[in-house]
Amino acid sequence: MPKISPRIFTIGASALWLLIGWTSVCAQTTNEFRTRPNQVVVNAQRHWEDWDFPAGTLEIVPQGEVRPRRWNRNTDATEDIVDFLRFQIEASRRDPTLFKIPKRLQGKEAAEISLRDAVVEAGSNPAGVANVLDGDPTTFWEPAPLPAGVDPADVDIGALWWFTVDLGRLVFLKKIELKFVDEDLGDPFLLYDVLVSDGRKPIAAQSGNAPPEFFPVLISLKPNKTQRSVEVDLRGITGRRELGGEQDEFLAEQIQFGDLAEESGPTTDMATLVGRFVQVVIRGSDLNRGRQITQAEFEQLAPADTGAVDYYKKLPDGGQLQVSKQVYFDRLAKERRGDIRYYIRERPRLAELNVWIEGDDIFHGILRRGGTISSPDPRNGAILLDSDVDSAHFLDLYRDPKFNLSPIGTVTLDLGSFFWIDAQRMTYTFIDNDAHTFGNYTLEVSDGSREPDGSFKWSIAVDRRQTETLGGLIGKITEGNNFDPVVGRFFKIQWNVQPIAARILTALSEFNIFGAGLLPQGELSSQRIP
Repeated sequence: MPKISPRIFTIGASALWLLIGWTSVCAQTTNEFRTRPNQVVVNAQRHWEDWDFPAGTLEIVPQGEVRPRRWNRNTDATEDIVDFLRFQIEASRRDPTLFKIPKRLQGKEAAEISLRDAVVEAGSNPAGVANVLDGDPTTFWEPAPLPAGVDPADVDIGALWWFTVDLGRLVFLKKIELKFVDEDLGDPFLLYDVLVSDGRKPIAAQSGNAPPEFFPVLISLKPNKTQRSVEVDLRGITGRRELGGEQDEFLAEQIQFGDLAEESGPTTDMATLVGRFVQVVIRGSDLNRGRQITQAEFEQLAPADTGAVDYYKKLPDGGQLQVSKQVYFDRLAKERRGDIRYYIRERPRLAELNVWIEGDDIFHGILRRGGTISSPDPRNGAILLDSDVDSAHFLDLYRDPKFNLSPIGTVTLDLGSFFWIDAQRMTYTFIDNDAHTFGNYTLEVSDGSREPDGSFKWSIAVDRRQTETLGGLIGKITEGNNFDPVVGRFFKIQWNVQPIAARILTALSEFNIFGAGLLPQGELSSQRIP
């Protein structure tokens, strides 16, 4: 049975269900909840409106049941794009300097956001792009056909047939999956590219409104006529940086081939590439010769689907040569007339775009839950969840000892509730064309238990020992750790600040925490209980 006080009770995942079953027996048809000795009686969803709990941790169903939310690993980022775009708007209302929303969302209320707002740009049929994010295999995006009379040889298909979507936040990418429509509905893309971007602008960009730089993760070279599901495995890809000089060449090789092999846990399934935007570009098409069909089938086609009709004359060697319709009928004797070939036009239609990521980010909801971020950087720690890779939380790695600073650097998080935690990721940005990681550091978790002196009891989840160079690893932009699942509400990263007569900083851009399982413990409170 849950622990009950006059105003607050705390429940675990299993006790949550026991409480509801127990109260439903005691409940009567009332308009508000009632209290009895050691009992809170609830029998409808509206009764829980008098209770407060950390946002997003519990779910209340119409029958009056309270269920703990489940956090998952290996999730599809397209399923909750709208929630994250709404968060961006809500956060910008609170702090417009820190949280900058895209121009296409400015002036909108959070409740007005829909999947259409995830569409950044499209070279063709922008209204249809949201269909690839809706989870419905019968809806799709198809580029508009070329205008009548346009010679395909004069057109760059890739400059017209493309789209870009915004996932709503920066994520660690594991896999991108494209699902084309079934054969009776259309065709796969013949030649196409898939690109991702973390939002960083090209170095040469002169305007803050310049589009982000994209990184190709798939360039198809072989025409695709039959494959209707394509997966792009992104694990092990670390992104890119501008390189130059022997040291950078060495670091590039190190980053590509092995510096994520660590003692803290296996990394074979660890995502290392971060991205926020996904772009799909069609590079080639069979246009009005999608597939050859019979004359009878051709005559049954809707006008919008009719393709080419090709005419051939017979050659002496038994081959055939394509000729115009006029030549076929006006200049060729019947015995010299060859095939007439009928086509349905190519209907390039993408039904679904799935973007598989590390999982539900526990850290991202810290502000909504009333949690806190404590850091040596006096600026707002919320910069770690603004999904902007060009912003950073600056933390000392080396500092002149005359400043008499603490030799230990610590960032402590109150996550606002209890969670199962088993992984952590972080993204760095550049300072003067270099990105410095932490050197040696620990990740520690606490459930709020206290030591005799009143401080939290901490358990070490990760004790990471890596290259002892000046400022840790140079040039690396992502880093992560997996560890055994542990229940906790408080999380900290702690590192040594080296005393030298110079200052070297790490520019920590984004921070992520992951875990899987039901909320292990929740708290509900009401000001109306006497």
